[in-house]
Amino acid sequence: MKTTILTWLLLSFTFLYGDAFAQDKCQAELNKLENIKSQQRQGNSLKKSNSLRKQEERSRKKWWQCKNNVRPHKTKRSLKKNRQVAKKAPLTKIKNAKPTSPNKQKLKPITYHALTITAPFTGERQQQWLRYYKMPEQCYRPKTTQVFAYCAENKQAQQREFEQLNDVGELAN
Repeated sequence: MKTTILTWLLLSFTFLYGDAFAQDKCQAELNKLENIKSQQRQGNSLKKSNSLRKQEERSRKKWWQCKNNVRPHKTKRSLKKNRQVAKKAPLTKIKNAKPTSPNKQKLKPITYHALTITAPFTGERQQQWLRYYKMPEQCYRPKTTQVFAYCAENKQAQQREFEQLNDVGELAN
């Protein structure tokens, strides 16, 4: 009998004054929201205005969740972060790990093939080529693939002319 009366009193107390407790708890969130709104009314730069807008959205969401007694859901980002933290092993475990047996196959290192760029000519002939070749002005910084293709073809054509002139002996300085 006493327990039912106590339960009844407790429930009625919660219904009557529960909203007042929730208001006190949510008042801090409401104050933050009002503070942000007052900052927005002042003149701000674009960057500051965008920052305040985002703060207002977050603050309004927190206040609404508090007012309606809604628990926020965990975002995918926070869940992913928690999984990553759980996957990381402490350094002590890595240091104390047992060495692998020698009969196990070792991993092969990844090798990359080096890119070798060679000049079309060598020695004195290279110097002659550098004096002969005149790059068109548009080829210094080609803006389209058509210009780039033109530059490559132009260089090949000049190279053929250079080789023909060199074979005839006109370039022998």
